[in-house]
Amino acid sequence: MARQYRRERVRFVVDEPVEVEDGVMLPAGEYPGLMEQHGYDGLDGVSWAPPEYKIEVSAKKWGEMGGKVERDLVSTVIDLSRQVMSGKVEVEGD
Repeated sequence: MARQYRRERVRFVVDEPVEVEDGVMLPAGEYPGLMEQHGYDGLDGVSWAPPEYKIEVSAKKWGEMGGKVERDLVSTVIDLSRQVMSGKVEVEGD
């Protein structure tokens, strides 16, 4: 079974602040990010797993959002998949 992978640049639109982790709020705005998806070849074509949606923010931005900043942290990746699936964050093609 062959594996496939899709990765696309997208833009996330956040109309009002949304919690991304306990006590960590992503402010309203637009953010560049990625959609990643894994697929497996089968007899009926490719079966795709649900997509994952991610953004990367600087350590400074992470701290401003309420995140804990470790000593050597430069940036952190935030998984927005749950927020996208719930409709709190919109995805637009880049």
